[in-house]
Amino acid sequence: MKLLVYLVFLLIIVNLSFAACKAGFTDNLTIRTLDKSLRPVEGANVTITYQLDETTAKGYYTAPVKTTNENGIVNYTNIKNLETFDSKVDCDIGINLTFDKKKIAKKVEALAHQQVIDFVLDAYRIFIKVIDEKGKPIDNALVWINERKKTSKNGTVELAALAGETRVYAKYLDGKTEQVIEVINDTTLTLQFTFYDLMISVRDDKDIPLQSTIKVGDSTYQTNDEGELSLTKLVGPYKNVRIIYESKEKVLDIDLTSHNRYLVVFDNSKPTIKNVNVIEEPDKIKVVITAVDEGEGPSGIADNGVSVHYVTETGATKKATVYQSKKGEYTSEIPIKPTMTEVVFTVEVKDNEKNRVIAEGKHVLPQPENLDNKTSGQNGGNLPNTPNTGDIPMHFIIGGILILMIVIYVVYRYVFKKKGEGE
Repeated sequence: MKLLVYLVFLLIIVNLSFAACKAGFTDNLTIRTLDKSLRPVEGANVTITYQLDETTAKGYYTAPVKTTNENGIVNYTNIKNLETFDSKVDCDIGINLTFDKKKIAKKVEALAHQQVIDFVLDAYRIFIKVIDEKGKPIDNALVWINERKKTSKNGTVELAALAGETRVYAKYLDGKTEQVIEVINDTTLTLQFTFYDLMISVRDDKDIPLQSTIKVGDSTYQTNDEGELSLTKLVGPYKNVRIIYESKEKVLDIDLTSHNRYLVVFDNSKPTIKNVNVIEEPDKIKVVITAVDEGEGPSGIADNGVSVHYVTETGATKKATVYQSKKGEYTSEIPIKPTMTEVVFTVEVKDNEKNRVIAEGKHVLPQPENLDNKTSGQNGGNLPNTPNTGDIPMHFIIGGILILMIVIYVVYRYVFKKKGEGE
């Protein structure tokens, strides 16, 4: 009887020694993710947290995230506990799994867990076919379900998805397509790409071909010597196209279902200043500018594209106000002062493609008569309405000389005639 009790007690001690981990344990974990039908789920993110020790206050360690492979598995090896006292050891290992933003947590006991630790998700298979407009499979298309992606092989992709609403997105070359589906079971989905052609011709406003850089989506191309770019097998009808010529750029949002040929014209010619007219007013002058942007493809005078600068009486340069008085006509107002004898100004006109023309102008201001007659009156000032008798106008002098010559001539003829009669 004593022997039986001893054996039972020994068995309990042995079982307890195997049931609990000890300080300084080393362990390995194999974690597997499965779908509803117990098939492997690829693309789940897994991490583990376990105790290092308590004695030296190193605390707990969280391992880097690992992603399940095509067999739905991740492995963590050489999990080491550094505690030296069994009474302080924590045998729990926390496992955190995230799949499409859904989080699942488990705890296992070190050295007392299953060889493979399974997570079974409420997930199903999505079988995706990627084809062109003729039904032919497309290889190397990228297919996303939420944040997970795979590349198509023979036009097919297989991915798992949780039950519920799911967005399936595919990209091939510059094309994109997507569908939103409700996942309640295994599903087969077809994503179709349609190819389009595109022709772009780049010219200036004189119909001269321009060699330019053209960006279509993420791809960059160059036009040929004729200023043209021809592309085939573009995926998707809607494109954002940037055409770059020297420092100029134009952007097109095109729809290839309606047009596949586009002419892009860069305005390389300066606008023209047709006329500058100056109108005098008591305290200012108005500079009226007629300007046009001509050519085969003019970009037009830019908003705020007409500016006028003038030289003040102190020699400084100042910007005048300018407003559009009517179509093609712009008016600037420049203030003047009585001491100014002239106004020097500069007119600049720019079009929408940064071409500009500059014209300089000078307007001589009318001056009052230079009156220097003085009077000895009480105020000692000038009398501008009093004529200066010391000055005889030139036309009076010339007229007097002519009259004197006529009188002399008449007297001479009279005297000469009398003398003749007396003889």
